[in-house]
Amino acid sequence: MLTYHQSVLKMMMANWLRSDHVIIDTETTGLKDFDEIIEITIINMRGEILLNSLVKPSRPIPPDVTKINNITNEMVADAPTWHDVFPAVLKIILKHKWLAWNSSFDARLMVQTCLKSGFFDGLKPHRITSIIMAIETRHIDAKAVYDQWYGEFDEKRKNFKKQSLATAAARHGISTAGAHRALADCLMILGVLNQVCQPEAA
Repeated sequence: MLTYHQSVLKMMMANWLRSDHVIIDTETTGLKDFDEIIEITIINMRGEILLNSLVKPSRPIPPDVTKINNITNEMVADAPTWHDVFPAVLKIILKHKWLAWNSSFDARLMVQTCLKSGFFDGLKPHRITSIIMAIETRHIDAKAVYDQWYGEFDEKRKNFKKQSLATAAARHGISTAGAHRALADCLMILGVLNQVCQPEAA
């Protein structure tokens, strides 16, 4: 039996599934302020792929990152650059709100990759500001909502325990095959949302 709070969160997630929001996942060269996106996928709430691309970064992919996402320097050697990919990404996020698992990270890496790749070079300040605002103000953190819905409280942090995407997917019987690749992670997010929003058994 769901609590009132869980019921409200479930209703929120169900509304996402009925909306024209999109789901985004990125894979990156790392987590730091000099890292870049090396893969990005965008799907809609029906699981249709709107964009799915590797991205050639300006620096090599560290070996420890390749061990996690299985993306090699050879795979991105002939991939399009962020200059090539980002206009299509921007076109989508200007039309649709977007979800991600820890969306603030993906938003930061989009802006960061624009900076590192030189995408902003030559643009007028108001245009740069409008792009950053489009990225930063249109995302929804599916993970934060799921963490609250699942309701495992961390007494030490005085907050809900953070649930990894792979853990959440496995919990709901969603395949984790291909985890840490952008398309697989997008489909896992969608699968988790669909399972959470199933009607409760009588």
